[in-house]
Amino acid sequence: MRRKVLVTLSVVALGGAALLGVAAPAFAGAGQDGASLYVDSNTVVTGQLLHVWGACGGGGEGLNFVGSAAFVHRGQDDPYPGDGGSARITAYNRGAFEGEAVVANVPPGDYTVSARCGGGLAATEPITVVRSPRR
Repeated sequence: MRRKVLVTLSVVALGGAALLGVAAPAFAGAGQDGASLYVDSNTVVTGQLLHVWGACGGGGEGLNFVGSAAFVHRGQDDPYPGDGGSARITAYNRGAFEGEAVVANVPPGDYTVSARCGGGLAATEPITVVRSPRR
């Protein structure tokens, strides 16, 4: 039953991404208790709007935030610890969520996007910030 629910949530998340015009992710960050986190691109540039989606695991605990040291800090980031910021998220019933974040003006390199559910790390997804081409 648990596997069927996870597959259903994954299909719903990918279907939601298709409705939003978002490409399927190259990587899917699987986490604890069946939690998931997806991004529409694992290679990003500063100023880019990054779409994120996924679901909290089978524990029934709600989403706290999706954040990264590579995200722009927003005024509503009180629950996000440390440097960086969090994505603006819409949470749905059964633990599913989707949202977006702006990539901050950070040095090029590898960063981690993290989803926190019920106070614990639920899933992560890697992103690489690259230099944007000069205009």
